[in-house]
Amino acid sequence: CTRNNDCPPGTSCNKGFCGPAGDADTDMDTDTDTDTDTDTDTGTDTDTDTDTDTDTGCITDQDCTDPPPSPCDQSWICLKGTCIWPCGADADTDTDTDVDTDTDTDTDTDTTTSHGPDIYVDPTEVDFGAVSVVGTRVEREVVAMNTGDADLKIFGLEVTGGDKGNEFSLVSPTQQDITDGIAIRPSEAKRITVAYVADDTNGDEGNLKIISNSVTPGEQEINVPLLVRSKGSADIKIEPLSLKFGLVMVGDTRSAAATVTNTGTKELVIDHIDEDDSSGFFDWTCTSGGNACAYPLHIPVDGTASIEVTYAPQSAGGHSGTLTLNTNVKGKEQVFLAFSGRSENNCEPQIECTPPTIRFGTVARGDTMTRTVVCKNNGCADLKITGREMSPVLKGTQEFVVTGPNTATVAPGSTVSFDLAFSPKRYNTTRVGFFYVYNNDATTLNKCAWKMGRNCVPLRISAAEAEPDPADQDIHIRQRWDVSDADVDLHLVKPGGSFVAGGAGKISCPSSTNGQDCHFADACPDWGVKGDFMDDPYLDMDNIDGGPGSEENINLAGAVSGIYKVYTYLYPVTTTTMDDVPVKITVWVGGVQVNEWDFVLTDTGEWIEVCTIDFDANTGTGTVTYSGATGSAQPQPVPVPPK
Repeated sequence: CTRNNDCPPGTSCNKGFCGPAGDADTDMDTDTDTDTDTDTDTGTDTDTDTDTDTDTGCITDQDCTDPPPSPCDQSWICLKGTCIWPCGADADTDTDTDVDTDTDTDTDTDTTTSHGPDIYVDPTEVDFGAVSVVGTRVEREVVAMNTGDADLKIFGLEVTGGDKGNEFSLVSPTQQDITDGIAIRPSEAKRITVAYVADDTNGDEGNLKIISNSVTPGEQEINVPLLVRSKGSADIKIEPLSLKFGLVMVGDTRSAAATVTNTGTKELVIDHIDEDDSSGFFDWTCTSGGNACAYPLHIPVDGTASIEVTYAPQSAGGHSGTLTLNTNVKGKEQVFLAFSGRSENNCEPQIECTPPTIRFGTVARGDTMTRTVVCKNNGCADLKITGREMSPVLKGTQEFVVTGPNTATVAPGSTVSFDLAFSPKRYNTTRVGFFYVYNNDATTLNKCAWKMGRNCVPLRISAAEAEPDPADQDIHIRQRWDVSDADVDLHLVKPGGSFVAGGAGKISCPSSTNGQDCHFADACPDWGVKGDFMDDPYLDMDNIDGGPGSEENINLAGAVSGIYKVYTYLYPVTTTTMDDVPVKITVWVGGVQVNEWDFVLTDTGEWIEVCTIDFDANTGTGTVTYSGATGSAQPQPVPVPPK
């Protein structure tokens, strides 16, 4: 039908189909007349329907209950308040649309033409309500009906929207259904299911796009809005509520920060921040998520922003200010962050020395490495340098020399420099200590552990001596062994001297003694010119643990003419019985390797005289003679005649 006159009495035309006028019949009218007209139908049938039911309207499909079977054996549906067949039409092609049960015998030629597919969508807007719990899933249905007279084809269904882009999704038809193509016959309908899953407590908006071959202009693409109402409320917490800077001297700066947190269940929005700072001495910045705040600033649930305030007073007195945060929080539309501080003009010196750690690295014996320390006055009064020195542990090595003023007056903005020179006198030991600079900056009081009660800047020092090259030594002896827990000691006895087993009481380097045996207990005796370490022997280390690759070395760069003796000694260890310890001794003379021997120490306390070296200081050469004499000795105090 196209108008009510096309329908039998008591019925009306609804979306192209005849149905009960106003209300839906609970029973079904059954025509019993026989059409005998042969005219071209232009009006209504003259038969009289005799229904006796009580008509009622409908709201949902379930209201259309207990109807007789429809011509196409499909359930009735509710459309716009009226129960209709989703398929019904006359079997003949005339323009009346009542359902005849008699046999039509008209032979007229119908003049109606095909309209084509037409889409009707209900509802036109989908409300998901307020989804208050994150993770909750809600589904809604949209019905697409073909109200035309040809197959309706749905070519595409697309669901978009949500502040994260993935809250809304299409449940059915599936993507495969859409790919295969969805066809809806005339008067039939297709249900489309859309889901929403909350991932926050904010409201969301989305869209369902339906693309079809509907012939109605503008309906080839229909957009159905998807709405989710706001699900909570924002709240704001600032901690601390005020920033107190205390006393800050004129010309200095100090910073402090407050954290803004969204403690609500909805996105917090800070529209803008107003500043009230009459002094002009405060400055502030805002960051969120590692970036500078952009307004309006959106802070998610449990999210934070940081506000940092800097106080840089330019005159004495008390100063204060306030930041006003304008928010979307009901009852807290304006939240305040207060800040205050005071300043005085009492100008003081301020010392800064660089570098804070003085690293000399590894320096070869006989070489010198120099580092420069620069101290600057960053204050506004004169800086007084009242002294400078090395810490006791470094001063005792006699390896460091300081050049620069012992006292000085440094004006604001000016500097003073000190040169520190390192000349190693002992091998394979890392030097760690401090260089102290005494001054009148009150903030450096008690900074130096060795000078409590004084204003002092401690600068850390680290240095080490490089391993010497045997080619640069007059005599170089290397001893190697691999037995664990074997304490094998290397000895070099000077011309005219005697072997000393050694014992308690090691002598530190540099030594001022004239010991006759260079070994672990007297590792650097002064054999040559007093104070000239270059003509003295020295043992690189006392290896008491043994194990694979164990080694001890004795170096002598300035040997005098005479006969030197080389010994190896298995030191007695009270907790361990040791026997059969293989030892390899290698000898360099005049920078050239001349001999190498293998020995076996068979018991603790055993010594072996390896060889003698008859050295000629005039030619820098010597004759090495194997000895092999053995003996036994117990540890004993080292005789240490003074130089």
